[in-house]
Amino acid sequence: MARPPLWTACLLLFGFLGCASTGEPEEEPLPVAVIETFRELRLSSPDEGLAREVRVEMRVEPLEPGVYQLLGRGRRLKVDDAMLQVNVRWRDFVGLSPTSYGGRRSWPLEFGEDGLMERGLPLVREVPIELDEPQERVLARQVTVSMRLHPVDVVGEEVRSGGARMEFPPARIDSYRRQPEGELLPYLLSPEERDPSELFLRAVAVPEAKREEHLELLIGHLSKLDGADREAAFGALHFLTGETHGRQVYAWETWLTLRKRAQGRAEAETAAPGGSDGP
Repeated sequence: MARPPLWTACLLLFGFLGCASTGEPEEEPLPVAVIETFRELRLSSPDEGLAREVRVEMRVEPLEPGVYQLLGRGRRLKVDDAMLQVNVRWRDFVGLSPTSYGGRRSWPLEFGEDGLMERGLPLVREVPIELDEPQERVLARQVTVSMRLHPVDVVGEEVRSGGARMEFPPARIDSYRRQPEGELLPYLLSPEERDPSELFLRAVAVPEAKREEHLELLIGHLSKLDGADREAAFGALHFLTGETHGRQVYAWETWLTLRKRAQGRAEAETAAPGGSDGP
């Protein structure tokens, strides 16, 4: 029996390949666009006194109308679980000297199931974090948490973000071995024998709105304090500012003067025509 011509075999082969490739057409990916989101970390602690555990509430909310989905993405839009990188740093303050110590940890977590979100209804995830047990002499603890989610894609009905790293701004929570018994100024003006740990706690365990006032009170009274009281004031300044000017009264006074000048210049530039608050 004669073999078919070569051109006939080629036609048959191409026809077979054509039939094999006639499946469902691949869905075209959505176009890439900038999708603005609001990202926030909220910290809380179930502990009374010094925090030994911190609960992190991670929130992502789109700033544009519509329903969006947060997806873990690999290269070339290959679906893969996003990883949540958790970074924790804590500082412990004994309060009776201008020193502190602590530690830090960093580890990845699986983000979990993809989630839906829309404006006014953010996507929320909770992460519990256990900390080292504080030493007995510690009076206050600061805990700072930051997070990074990657690789991630925000997908809407018509556009997607294209897959990127999503950073969360750091959040901080402060905790204290006990609450102070009164205000800072009466302590500073009292001539009676006092407890330096009370001075420290009155200076630091206050709302954020009063911390600037306490900075000025402490630095203004440094030259009038002595012994353990002055040490506690230095410890409170270290807690409130993160600065490490130690036991140098002049250095703290100079720091406050320069800080006020910088704040005054910033306020003047903002209020001037053409500034950020100008027309």
